[in-house]
Amino acid sequence: MIADLRAAGLLEGVEITSGYRDATLNRCEGGSSHSRHMSGGAYDFDLARDADTQALCDFWRRRGPASGFGLGFYDARHLHIDTAGFRTWGEDYT
Repeated sequence: MIADLRAAGLLEGVEITSGYRDATLNRCEGGSSHSRHMSGGAYDFDLARDADTQALCDFWRRRGPASGFGLGFYDARHLHIDTAGFRTWGEDYT
């Protein structure tokens, strides 16, 4: 999915801030005990200031159901992508 997002030009200027985490690091980070980070199925990104978040959401709406990826925004510049199924959430995790 990340390769597809990159190919679509939607991850330009991003920085990966979290990928695989073992259980100890995941607890330290405050991650869920079922976090996809612990299996390598989740990434967090810091987006560029001019990132087109609407285009990211549109991509997720088109491709998310078939690919089973989740897209969440912690805030306007911090993004989480995972393989836990077609879902989304915002800053309050709902």
